[in-house]
Amino acid sequence: MTTSREITTNEEYKARYILEYGVEKTAQALTTMLGHEVSPVRVNLEKYETWLAQGLGHKRDIKDHVVMLKTELVGGVTGINYFLLTKEEMKLIGSECLTDEMTDGNRAILIEFLKEIENVLAAATISEMADKLRVDLYGDVPKIQAVYATEVEQVISREAALLNPILVLHCQMHIPKLGMSPDFLWLFNSSLFEVLEQIEEFEILENAPVEK
Repeated sequence: MTTSREITTNEEYKARYILEYGVEKTAQALTTMLGHEVSPVRVNLEKYETWLAQGLGHKRDIKDHVVMLKTELVGGVTGINYFLLTKEEMKLIGSECLTDEMTDGNRAILIEFLKEIENVLAAATISEMADKLRVDLYGDVPKIQAVYATEVEQVISREAALLNPILVLHCQMHIPKLGMSPDFLWLFNSSLFEVLEQIEEFEILENAPVEK
């Protein structure tokens, strides 16, 4: 189920500033964890129905599974975060951060490490949102599953049904050193805009970093 609520230009402006700044913080957190430079690319903010129709076209041809890491956002704003990795990307991250002895024959260690990465990434965005929106926000325990690449949109649509999302932030976390760009997604419902309505633009921008 989705809603036809229209997003005003002012609401989109506020949401874009907060979320894009949060994504920058998320990339910094992933840089720290991996020890390699990470930058968000192809950052798009669009209506849920539009995104769902387009989906992850670049991953549709992968004849393998996609690992979906998910964190549900609760509190003053509700939403869902996804960090999507191909199996090859998952192995690359594991080989960079874990020893062979840790992962050899023990997938449970790799799975728990991936869930910790998702926890850190979601928390980076959540922290920025909570600070700028001035509401209490929390991330639930990360979950992980593997699905066929062609079924990612179906899974997201099913899992997001109760959320009734309106807006999607979609970008890729580009990691040149590893030659990979996993997808990072946030889905939000009307609760985000209900909070944004109470905040003036100058309140959002007052803590913005000063360009040098």
